[in-house]
Amino acid sequence: MNNVDLYWARSRVLEYLSGFKFPEGVSEVGTIGGFLKEYQIDLNPYLMKAYDISFEDVLNVIKNNNQSNSYVKSLEDIENIFVKNNSGKSVKIKDIIKRECFGFQW
Repeated sequence: MNNVDLYWARSRVLEYLSGFKFPEGVSEVGTIGGFLKEYQIDLNPYLMKAYDISFEDVLNVIKNNNQSNSYVKSLEDIENIFVKNNSGKSVKIKDIIKRECFGFQW
């Protein structure tokens, strides 16, 4: 197989189809193949406790954000989800996660 990024290819097909005008009688076209992107965030329990945020709080805001907005396109989209106002500070997902890159935290 040539070096086609299947995530990229699937997203290009979906972008193309989203603007496509279907002929009469065709209501939907489905895509098969490629990979769906999956994001993983590692919550920092110490930061969550400091901001008085529960695991359920995080689950609910991510679930509600996913239902009300368009699909998440990047990890940055997830990191910028508002979780809670804590003593005048807007706490976002990025404020309560562990950040790692090649085994190093930053």
